[in-house]
Amino acid sequence: MQRLKFEMCKNWREKGVCKYGDKCLFAHGERELTKKTNLTSPAPLSSEKQEKVSIISPVSNFETP
Repeated sequence: MQRLKFEMCKNWREKGVCKYGDKCLFAHGERELTKKTNLTSPAPLSSEKQEKVSIISPVSNFETP
């Protein structure tokens, strides 16, 4: 399964090399970059469901206000 990569790798962009190689979560070059407009968006949630959805920060794994 191919991972979707939406941002360029900072190390790859600045140094031309990345120690994570194929396991890096970021794109190494334009060919690996996925444009966000290429994706189909899911059906919007009703306003009732939106109020019940909690947003989880991918960095801290704690709920955000």
